Amino acid sequence: MFNRSLRRLADKLLVATPSQGALPITPGEFFDAFAAAWRNGPVSRQQLRGRKFGLAISGGVDSMALARLCQNLATKTRPDLNLSFKAFIVDHGARSGSAAEAAKVAELLQSFRLSSKVIPAEWTANKFSSNKKTSAFETHARIARYRALGKACREEGITSLFLAHHADDEAETVLSRLIQRHGGSGMQGLRSAADIPECFGIYGVHQSGEPLRVLRPSNSSDIERQGKQDVDNGDGDRLEMESGGIQIYRPLLRFRKQRLIATCVESGTTWVEDETNHDVTLTPRNAIRKLLQENRLPRALRVPSILALASRLREMQQERGKKVAELMNECQLDLDTRVGCLKMRLPRRTVSSNGDLESPARLDPAVARLFIKFIVEAVSPSRGYVSDGDVEAVSEALFPSPSEESTKPIQKNPPPGIIVKQVLFRRISAPSSPPDQSDADQAATLDGNHTWLVMRQPTKDNTNSKAPPSQIKFPSILKEYSHDRNHWTEWSLWDNRFWIRLQNNSQETITLRFFSPDDLQYLSSQKKWKKGGMYIHTHVHPEHDRLRKVMKELGTLDVRFSLPVLVNQSRSFLVFPTLRSPLGGMWRGVEWEVRYRHV
Repeated sequence: MFNRSLRRLADKLLVATPSQGALPITPGEFFDAFAAAWRNGPVSRQQLRGRKFGLAISGGVDSMALARLCQNLATKTRPDLNLSFKAFIVDHGARSGSAAEAAKVAELLQSFRLSSKVIPAEWTANKFSSNKKTSAFETHARIARYRALGKACREEGITSLFLAHHADDEAETVLSRLIQRHGGSGMQGLRSAADIPECFGIYGVHQSGEPLRVLRPSNSSDIERQGKQDVDNGDGDRLEMESGGIQIYRPLLRFRKQRLIATCVESGTTWVEDETNHDVTLTPRNAIRKLLQENRLPRALRVPSILALASRLREMQQERGKKVAELMNECQLDLDTRVGCLKMRLPRRTVSSNGDLESPARLDPAVARLFIKFIVEAVSPSRGYVSDGDVEAVSEALFPSPSEESTKPIQKNPPPGIIVKQVLFRRISAPSSPPDQSDADQAATLDGNHTWLVMRQPTKDNTNSKAPPSQIKFPSILKEYSHDRNHWTEWSLWDNRFWIRLQNNSQETITLRFFSPDDLQYLSSQKKWKKGGMYIHTHVHPEHDRLRKVMKELGTLDVRFSLPVLVNQSRSFLVFPTLRSPLGGMWRGVEWEVRYRHV
């Protein structure tokens, strides 16, 4: 069986034929593309010197061209930079002979002295059989592949992983999304740089591993974030915010596939041809690829036209992003990482006599929706896509049109709030006009300096069955790790908002869960009595004042039921881990570290 697998693999190995007159990618072209993808522009020698990068290599022509170009960059084009590359080959283990095929790819890379490592796929459930429905298998295989790549990069100390997607891949993606009726944001094609996908909740891989200190803004309109090495300003009650993780880069997006083939041909690089990619009955993607390769579609749906469309949509989105940044600079935003609540004060807006906004300029509804999506994502425990429809009601409340805003009466008692993706928007300060203005003047002046509290929907009102797991159990290390009293658990992401790890030296299992109404009695005052009806003193739970302080600062009681609490079974141990020291804490043999997720 093993020999037959090798023979079958040998039959699929290709030393390519000429690629229809396409020119190979030059060293200068690739270095420019490499720098543009990695740092969105030119990079200095100091930024690159001694860097180590990861490469995702399948053995196909695209990834083998990337491997050859990167190795030439390190050894021939810019040896002065002392760059190093590590290739990762994922063995999905989905069919017999896959291990031999992965080993053969490693041999091909070794032939031009590129270091490589074969890694097993990280299947999230029972391994999917390749005989299952193809689309489902490919989805699970993609998740398994990226999780394996992310963990491998973390183990090697690599934060930049390069992928071999090219211009034809981008055209296939856009056309596929067009067929599936995606909106404008889905038609922007592939990003040249992004966080590694499918690795949410893996510490040190996805948006984590490099915590930043969060300081309370004073007069700043921004959420101020500084490195751990910076000196605190005395306000040490905010949790650190996670940053870092693995970034993926696509330096070949400006090149067509034929140029990658030409690059392999010129350098004598051998690759493996995956026959399933040519079966148009297997996946819709294969059929789309065939149509694009043979130019059988109308001119408006051919590769150059599709790439031009994606480019225009990206430019539009970038312009909107700049306007969102300007709007955020005009707002006062204060994210309290202890509780995951954001106070947002909107800027003053004035209407001129002809009904146009003077300051700031008339707000594009698309910009308003994009701004709200950012706010939602900063607080929400939900990982689902936030659509325009999801934020429409909030957009109308925060940014009403001038005609609507000027005719609406001032509400002394604003509505209880609007919920979007398990996020509660509650206005805590309504717009108002100066008391000495006439009715006409009041209609012409809209004081938008009103404040909103944005918080996670309290769990007592939360009926969403898709909510993330709300409990994490931490067993006593005295039983499981008696030989290691300093054993820390792995970092866990609770409620998709707080990263936490524990060292449990108590005698019981400690559970992390939501604070509930049933817990209130354990925080109330308790009087110790003695004979004769006299009491010695009043005992208040040490967490009582911490919770009371936070509720007073935020002006709401509901925040209690969105907070994490560490408890034992009897609740003789009850701690709010996020309300203690910003670096963690210790109480009764339990030590913890907690951080807010990346925003």
